[in-house]
Amino acid sequence: MKQNSFFKSKIFRYGAASVVLTALIVALIIVLNVVFTLLASHYNWYKDMTEEQLYTVSDASASLLDEIFKPDKETGKPVFEGKMSIIFLREEDKIKSATSDEGKRLEQIRKLAQAYESKYSDKIEVKYIDLNAQPGEVAKYTSKGTGLTTETVVFDSNAGPYTAVRYEYFFYYGNENSSVPTAFYGEHRITMSILSVCSKQVVAYSTTGHGEDALPSAFRMLLESSGYTIKDVDLQNTSYEQLKAQVRADKPRLVIVNNPKTEFVTVTETGSERNEIQKLRAILGGECYEGTASDFTSLLVITDPAKKCQNGKLNSVLEEWGLEIKSTDADLITEDVQNAINTEGTAFLATYSSDELFSKLTTKLRSSSSYRVALEGAGSVGVVSLGDSDLGVRNGSVIEASDGRSVLAVSQLEHNVEQTITKYSYAIVIPDADLVSDKYLTSASFANEALVNNLLRMTTIDSEATPRIVEIDSFKDYVTESNVTAVTVGQKQAFLIFMAAVLPVAILTVGVVVYVRRRNRV
Repeated sequence: MKQNSFFKSKIFRYGAASVVLTALIVALIIVLNVVFTLLASHYNWYKDMTEEQLYTVSDASASLLDEIFKPDKETGKPVFEGKMSIIFLREEDKIKSATSDEGKRLEQIRKLAQAYESKYSDKIEVKYIDLNAQPGEVAKYTSKGTGLTTETVVFDSNAGPYTAVRYEYFFYYGNENSSVPTAFYGEHRITMSILSVCSKQVVAYSTTGHGEDALPSAFRMLLESSGYTIKDVDLQNTSYEQLKAQVRADKPRLVIVNNPKTEFVTVTETGSERNEIQKLRAILGGECYEGTASDFTSLLVITDPAKKCQNGKLNSVLEEWGLEIKSTDADLITEDVQNAINTEGTAFLATYSSDELFSKLTTKLRSSSSYRVALEGAGSVGVVSLGDSDLGVRNGSVIEASDGRSVLAVSQLEHNVEQTITKYSYAIVIPDADLVSDKYLTSASFANEALVNNLLRMTTIDSEATPRIVEIDSFKDYVTESNVTAVTVGQKQAFLIFMAAVLPVAILTVGVVVYVRRRNRV
């Protein structure tokens, strides 16, 4: 057969066309697969198939972040106008391909961070800096004494505030095996870290000079994630005039008195000076401000009969809010065996109050009978009805012992400003220092952190009568990639092999069969 006649034959025209078409289809599939993989990686086009939605930004987190990222209705501007960074201190490929337990945990955090970036692409970017190869890129963090490792995640507002979080703090580790996480804490940690660096910062005063306990690290982190900058205030050694100037500059939203061991001074040494209790009242009541441009400050008092707290003078302030601390040795609460979590009966789980206003703080917590607040060595709070003596005060219990005694109470005070503006401040009494301790705030078994977080969010807002609470599902049961709804690691690998190899080979085989059969017919 001549060469020209071969190219014109049916064997060539039909057989070659089949081979070429098959090759083009295979090539197209490969190209589309590569392009789609790159786009999916860049734009986070993934479906979260995990049972607990580990890699999804929940509606609760979105509601919190919308408050700072979306334009305010009154000003038309968002609280945070820039673009913040979530920075991993390893190269992206090294995180994805990591085989160590630490690397796998970091990959889970990275996946969730990408979901935040995808949802808020104009406000959040995920970045990767090789800590070992590019130390100069992270110099501004290490210059302030921040300890960094390749497992650290940095949250930087790019406007000053930043925080660095070790990967372990994105997980909860059980007591039996401290190296194996039992719950993923990623969503709560990322959302709170973003809020801590991007929110409008307000000041919280922590009193000194009375043997107060240092604020526990987990409690301090909660304060910062609620937008608080913490400053010490010395009521005894700061003159009233100095205090007024300090308050006007700081506009503190909260005063924390954390388990004082000596009483506040109530003796006035000079006629023009104020004593400590009078100074405290001046801060809370807005007296330090000039004219009618008053800001009002809430009060958080933490006491503990087991740690010899002295609070008699503080009660003279709290009685104006309808609250009374009962924190002597005789007031120490002990529970029966069925309610206690230690053999002495001093550690126990509180029950939630049904108080109309403050039950909103625990609405979601009450949906689970096992998710309760733990206390250890608690006193109680007397909630005194003020009747018609002060219509601006509403008080009530939040959590209680089994006998009905309040072990955390809140009072809300209404302030009328210029007859057109109403503001609110709060007094919160926690008669147990362990409620805010690292032991209970960092435990997935108890609701301490969720409740304290709600209390702090309530105090940062001064213009709403009803506490506005949004709760994140803090601890999500930790499941590995091999335990997801309907899809296992083996199934995902099989799907990948099918799409990348089996399907193209099948198409090529069909093409060859068609070619051979047509050739044999000619």
